[in-house]
Amino acid sequence: MKNIVIALSKGRILKEIILFFKKNNIIIKENIKKTRKLILSTNNKNIKIIIMRSVDIPIYIKYGFIDIGILGKDILKEKKMKKKNYFFKNLNISKCRLSLIVKNKNKYFDNIKNKKILYIATKYINITKKYFFKKNINIKIIKFYGCIELCLLLKISDAIIDIIGSKKTIKINNLLEIDKIIKISSKLIVNKISYKFKKNIINKILKLKI
Repeated sequence: MKNIVIALSKGRILKEIILFFKKNNIIIKENIKKTRKLILSTNNKNIKIIIMRSVDIPIYIKYGFIDIGILGKDILKEKKMKKKNYFFKNLNISKCRLSLIVKNKNKYFDNIKNKKILYIATKYINITKKYFFKKNINIKIIKFYGCIELCLLLKISDAIIDIIGSKKTIKINNLLEIDKIIKISSKLIVNKISYKFKKNIINKILKLKI
């Protein structure tokens, strides 16, 4: 049987993905918190694991450097990955949403009413452009990573577009979620060329119990 390489996203969804694999008897041998290895072994000699930034997974999948990737729907939308080019499986784990968040709701809508240019802080450039284009609202995007809520607290932007898992951070900082843009859960995506040549083992991954 041929070997496959699966890329897992770093960050908030990693713990749930590892539990998903354990549930299906695929166990990473190394301690991921301590190891310096970049390609990790599992208890299945034909399955290797790479842990990387979710935004990097699409390019690795596109050019066939990895066979399978697991990442959030937000990244698939942002990178414009179309179903016709890949196989997808919805894992229904790590559920959250991409939302529009403001500090002052009245001021935000007053600015729209007065046709002022809105400053939007986000790392989701394509999703943000599409969202405001549909609403015919003029914006300038501030590309921002890290603690994006600070853009509202320091009055750098009029709004932010970011992931919400729980509402703890926005509640503590008196921020308001005023629109839910995308419902997000983790997706398993497969390179179609990989599937053609490694169909048997990839089908086993696609049939894993959620």
